[in-house]
Amino acid sequence: MKNPAIETLIEAIESVNSLTVWYLYMLKDPDINKNFEVNGIKLNNVFWLTAHLANSENLLLLKALGAKAHHLDWLKDYSFGSSKDEIPTISYEEVKISAKKIHLDSIAYLRSLSDEDLTKENLIGFDIGSSKSFKSVIMHHIRHEGIHVGQLVYYAN
Repeated sequence: MKNPAIETLIEAIESVNSLTVWYLYMLKDPDINKNFEVNGIKLNNVFWLTAHLANSENLLLLKALGAKAHHLDWLKDYSFGSSKDEIPTISYEEVKISAKKIHLDSIAYLRSLSDEDLTKENLIGFDIGSSKSFKSVIMHHIRHEGIHVGQLVYYAN
């Protein structure tokens, strides 16, 4: 294996992404715009989660690491801190197609990196636990998607 650290991170990304895709598939006739509440806390709806994960992967694995990011007008509406009540301006099908393309482009770009690239500073100045390295951004992406997969698990059951 030429770049074992990169390959291990890609394996983790693919693992968590496969859970996202699986739980989206497992949703039975979901109302993709319904916000569920658990213990008085309003959760993100399925549409928002799917669009937010696409936005985050685009930002963290493409733009922050120096790849050509996707420039889709709707992505900004699903960034960190955006409203859970965002009224969609595009179809859910378009979001799913874009999310898949962003994911495939992210994996292809990561495969072009070397293990040495993991120590570079990310290009958006994102500081995670006092580190701005590519590796810390990639690790954050893995954790971030995993957290949102937990919400999808709730919806799928």
